[in-house]
Amino acid sequence: MTKSNPAIRPILDSLSFYNEQYKPLAFVSDYYTEALSAVELLGLAGQYKNLVALCNSDTIPDSLITAEINKIKSGLKGAYRNYSLTTDKSVAHSLIAMSLVKLKKENLPLDLKQFSYDHSGVTSYIEKMYSKSIFRDSVSASDFLSHFSRRKVKKLKNDPAYRLYAELNLLTIDLQNSIDRLTSSLNRFQRMYFAELRKTDSSRRFYPDANSTLRLSYGQIQSMSPADGKIYNWFTTADGLLAKFDNSNPDFKMPEKMVSLLKAKDYGRFAIKGVLPVAFISSLHTTGGNSGSPVLDAKGQLVGINYDRVWEGIMSDLYYDVTYCRNIALDVRYFLFVIEKYGNATRLTDEMTIVGN
Repeated sequence: MTKSNPAIRPILDSLSFYNEQYKPLAFVSDYYTEALSAVELLGLAGQYKNLVALCNSDTIPDSLITAEINKIKSGLKGAYRNYSLTTDKSVAHSLIAMSLVKLKKENLPLDLKQFSYDHSGVTSYIEKMYSKSIFRDSVSASDFLSHFSRRKVKKLKNDPAYRLYAELNLLTIDLQNSIDRLTSSLNRFQRMYFAELRKTDSSRRFYPDANSTLRLSYGQIQSMSPADGKIYNWFTTADGLLAKFDNSNPDFKMPEKMVSLLKAKDYGRFAIKGVLPVAFISSLHTTGGNSGSPVLDAKGQLVGINYDRVWEGIMSDLYYDVTYCRNIALDVRYFLFVIEKYGNATRLTDEMTIVGN
């Protein structure tokens, strides 16, 4: 290609040059986002970022600070609902230790630089952070917020978890700015490269970049057998919801009205021979970001809403195998049941054309 169009060679050289600069930055970015930022305690600390910013300004009225405090307090229950300090501390130790090995000293947050060559103090550092941090549990966080005033922002900024979060946040912003500049150059030369390709091979059909455009996937509703003796039926029903119902487990709670409807089998017009479908699996190829997408039948009618994939098929982003890959969709009949019977939102269903079973 470069022989028939010499103009391509310098473009390829430029792409290679910027890619070589991009690679080490992408490596560091992966460790910031997938390792260090995966420490949940730092995420909890990050919720106080706006509060710190407000307190750092002399022109901000106390009313805005109070509003921010109340906002954080209202979200504490949800923030700590599934939080396990013991688990997070163990994960933090592994991820921080790994980052110390893989990242250069200049890429480490300030508090971690001291361990770049000698990792012996990491364990005590993490133990101290998890035992002393304001954000270690909802009780400590709530107590701190209840007695918070502007002058206590210093204590907040000196909290070991917040300090590590703030350092990592600054590093991430600086890194992303560098990545953005390189990406801009790469995109520019990529456009030049394809322009020259079109000149060189004018008879060839070049397909457009489909990123961020509407995609269609097709497949069949079907059961699967991911392992010997293990079979997944193609659908689930409301009977399964009742079988798993457990108000002592937050993952399996249900409102009282929903439980009553299901026990009475009061499914309205959405049952099939007395059974209410809830979800189904199919061989549609889906990926992250497809949740909420409509699932249509051959007639173009809405039959479901995509929301998940089976565990055995999550590798489908890299390798699609129809034996193991199944998306999971909410059956539209259960969706309509929730709207009409549970939610009493008949105005919505009245506007729809419901074909029937």
